[in-house]
Amino acid sequence: MNEKDLNSFMTSWATSKTAQLFNSKMNTLIEMTSQYIAMPVWFKGDWNPDQVFMVWDLNVIDPATYVAEFASFTSKVEQKRKIAGSYGVGFSIIG
Repeated sequence: MNEKDLNSFMTSWATSKTAQLFNSKMNTLIEMTSQYIAMPVWFKGDWNPDQVFMVWDLNVIDPATYVAEFASFTSKVEQKRKIAGSYGVGFSIIG
């Protein structure tokens, strides 16, 4: 997905009667703690079968160095242990 696709989706969601009904029903069942859209900048594995995600929100001063170090670290861990599911780094673009 690119920015043009995201903008098209957001516009269609905001104008959809079905989406508005969905939001009104969901808002009676949930308490929103955060909302954002992120773009994966580095990942490993297929996240389609994953059912649970653990997310850390960090303020990173040097994103390029962080991603390089994360990739190096997780590669070393994976050599010692099997990591279940997918993992990676996403960059928040909205929210």
